[in-house]
Amino acid sequence: MKAKTELNVKIKKITGEALSFLNKEQKNGSFLSLTSCDPITFGASKTAHTTFFTSLIISCLNACDQEGVPNKLIKNIKQRGVDFILREKNESWSLNYWQRQGTEQKKMPYPDDMDDTFCALISLCQTRPNVLDGDAMAQIIKLLLSTEETPGGPYHTWLVPTEQRKKWHDIDLAVNSNIAYFLQLNNIELPNIIALTETAIDNESFVSKYYFSPYPILYFISRWYRGNKTQKIINFLLKKKNKAGNWGNSLDTALAISTLISLNAVDTTIKSIDYLLNIQKDGHWPPCPFYIEQITKENTFYSGGSNLTTAFCIEALNLYAQHIDKKREVPALQSKTLQKDQESALLKQIDENVNDFMKTLTKEMKEEGILLLNKLINADTDKQIRLLPYFFKKSLRRDLCQERSDRLNADTLLLLGTANTLGWIAYRIYDDILDGENKK
Repeated sequence: MKAKTELNVKIKKITGEALSFLNKEQKNGSFLSLTSCDPITFGASKTAHTTFFTSLIISCLNACDQEGVPNKLIKNIKQRGVDFILREKNESWSLNYWQRQGTEQKKMPYPDDMDDTFCALISLCQTRPNVLDGDAMAQIIKLLLSTEETPGGPYHTWLVPTEQRKKWHDIDLAVNSNIAYFLQLNNIELPNIIALTETAIDNESFVSKYYFSPYPILYFISRWYRGNKTQKIINFLLKKKNKAGNWGNSLDTALAISTLISLNAVDTTIKSIDYLLNIQKDGHWPPCPFYIEQITKENTFYSGGSNLTTAFCIEALNLYAQHIDKKREVPALQSKTLQKDQESALLKQIDENVNDFMKTLTKEMKEEGILLLNKLINADTDKQIRLLPYFFKKSLRRDLCQERSDRLNADTLLLLGTANTLGWIAYRIYDDILDGENKK
């Protein structure tokens, strides 16, 4: 336990240094990318102005937004990044790969696309969800309808008029995974994208026109996919791990760690965590290729950067640190903590609270109340009435609603569960009176 505590301290220290590095790297809210035809050293690289890096980095920082790290610094980085994204989106809520006022858009123009758009929307949904109001969601639905191959997906990558669809025809697994994640954040699930993904999992065909490595694709899938084929993804990743316990470079290792943690395979990542901690230098990790930016007759140009690698590394480290913190909790229901047996323990305490309340009533009310409580317990087999607040807490995504979730501690859930149960009993009493069933 002591070793794990020391590891968390080290992770928090490194996270603080990495956040300082990212803060210095951020320019006008955005993050520059590097482009190089050397995927190993990123030699002779050139900088580029894209929207993509900013969206990804903001999403990564959500895992670091916890006690023990510089929360104010995270907030400032994310706030500037979101402001930048909102400046880049157009009236239809789509984004381009290039910054709209950048020189790259003039030299090598692209249409707006669904990958950059939905990665940006994910970061907005996680960080400033109030901007995605009804009007915004209506525009986003139009984007989906304009690019769907069939109703409900999968979706084409490029936002072009129908008559240009043949030239830009492209249904990509990674792009559809990012669309699926945004939709999941809004409680929408599309069977067509699930089917596309599960076919890829069954065939171990994690292929994309834009991502030459399987690790970004698996990372994108793991953010939303919770089907019965997760073990196949885990097995695939473990086969790719080298003897040293990592996946070849810091970026691919970080992506693999985050993927495994998302799929509840945390214990397979321990050696990889040490690798990331040891390779970090001066607050950052080296640039590694994340995707293909351009292919010419002479060369393939890869895009990456120390800022992006660093963001993915601190995301992986902090996800692991959060797992350690959860394992360290005492396995009993206490005043501010709910554990593995929390459901049954909470249920028992709610029933005891209601019974204690009934004892304070008159004899007739107590008898009627206890009778209805027993009826409710027998009828409420799925515990939806007494444990409604508890189930609500479980539905809150940690990366979106951390502050709200933390407020719902054991005492609050007990109070809310008791109040909800008493409310239902009162409703039944009033309903019986109105129906003429209660003669007392």
